[in-house]
Amino acid sequence: MIVANSDKVRVGHKLYHNVSLGDFINGLYAKLDRCTDCAKSIRHPSLVLKENYTSLPEQKITLKRFYQRINRFIDKENIIIADTGDTLYCTSEIFLPKGIEYIAQAFYLSIGYSIPAALGAGMAAPEKRPIVFVGDGAFQMTAQELSTIINRRLNPVIFLMNNDGYSTERLIHEGAYNDIYMWKYSLLPDIFNGGWGCVVKTEGDLEEALKKVIDKKDAAALIEIKLDRNDFSDALRKLGMRLRR
Repeated sequence: MIVANSDKVRVGHKLYHNVSLGDFINGLYAKLDRCTDCAKSIRHPSLVLKENYTSLPEQKITLKRFYQRINRFIDKENIIIADTGDTLYCTSEIFLPKGIEYIAQAFYLSIGYSIPAALGAGMAAPEKRPIVFVGDGAFQMTAQELSTIINRRLNPVIFLMNNDGYSTERLIHEGAYNDIYMWKYSLLPDIFNGGWGCVVKTEGDLEEALKKVIDKKDAAALIEIKLDRNDFSDALRKLGMRLRR
């Protein structure tokens, strides 16, 4: 095994200090033969914006269609924050405008960090508007920080992807322990006395919610996206299949 970190490389039991990751990658690249076929399968993420997208108001919202629409909604004034889980895989494929920031916790994979991260991002960069993507299970870990966000008069847009439980774990090993108690998430802003919430079940609902996000720029928004419990990204589905083995 070869393990390359930010400032050292381990090859088997030998450890080489003061080797930066950048130098290691450049050196490795220089030694590799060029691949003439692999480039054909690589698709630049900006091409997704050239695909036709027309909202179908009565159509039930799906994960794929949701992110297709969001890809056309975000702009350079946003900070994208993705929680651990399928939101991490889905947002990693979004094409980000130049200058936009993306925050994800791919190292420790602690679910629920995105809501307090939105608090931190909002305090650190008040000129930006955080857009958060978080699963229902992750949200229940740190939901109380929404109260702090509202108290500090911050304005993040929180897309709560409600697929009725722990989707990552469900793909690896199904069981009752993957089910969580259902909350009325969209009512939490009223309970915390600030911001607004709504439920999105169709593509038409999504358009109405996005319009309200623009109209209410100074208020925190909690938008619950009601998804089928078996609506997963292709990346998460592949990971689940491999881990099942």
